[in-house]
Amino acid sequence: MIFLSALMLLSGQVRAEGSKLSLLKTWFQNLKEGLSESAVAGQRQKTRVTAVAAVRGSEQEAASPDKVKWKEGRKSRKSREQKKEKEEFAQAVDMILAGQYKEGAERLEAFEKEHPQSQLLAEVRQAKEKALELDQAAQAPAVAAPQP
Repeated sequence: MIFLSALMLLSGQVRAEGSKLSLLKTWFQNLKEGLSESAVAGQRQKTRVTAVAAVRGSEQEAASPDKVKWKEGRKSRKSREQKKEKEEFAQAVDMILAGQYKEGAERLEAFEKEHPQSQLLAEVRQAKEKALELDQAAQAPAVAAPQP
């Protein structure tokens, strides 16, 4: 009877670890979906349009006067940097979803060091903690599985 209750207790822990594992994987899948760019976002027209025309000035010698040169604003540079950061974060999440939990956590750690001012820093830290939890949960069933 004691053996039966101990076996039920161990199987309950294994089931709890298995459900925790699936919950963490689902969390990372939802995070990955949130990081992916919307299909509609690229088609939206930007509301701010800036046009620059030069009427007077010195003669252009280095560049062809027929070619238009657009100045890049600070906003577009920042959006490009944010997109790059999202891609790096998504690569780390892909590694975690592929089962490489420690490598993904290491990549998230590297992301923290490379981008200390990132807006994604809170999500990166949370993802790193969850990746380490996922690694522990993936190793726990192998250790706690009862031998019949």
